[in-house]
Amino acid sequence: MTKEQPSLHVGIAEFSEPTFLLIGESYSFHWLAEQIAARRTFTLEQTLGKAHASLRFVPTTQGGHLSRKGDALEWAISVIEAQQATQQLKELAASNCPAHAYLDPLSNETDVQIVASIGEYDPNQFDAARDI
Repeated sequence: MTKEQPSLHVGIAEFSEPTFLLIGESYSFHWLAEQIAARRTFTLEQTLGKAHASLRFVPTTQGGHLSRKGDALEWAISVIEAQQATQQLKELAASNCPAHAYLDPLSNETDVQIVASIGEYDPNQFDAARDI
């Protein structure tokens, strides 16, 4: 973790469908939006006991897609997807009340939905969620 990276909680949550949940505060989602907008390759991950979850962002000039191997996701994120995700995360960070955003890859080869949430969940209620 770099010094400028704020605390985020990440993990796979079992809702009506498996969900890669990103739980953070305003500054966390501003930071995440900046990383995506800058087209950086980076990984959000955590390990808690035997549970491990990760989401790797890999900028691409091709059409974007989300792939999965176990609890490791990789989002080959296109320019259009990066612009959309950046806007969604900035709007989420500006929210004055609990809210969430669905971050949708153009092509999702997994059964997992990516959701960023602020003020809705206690990160300690998820076995696979903790600080990264």
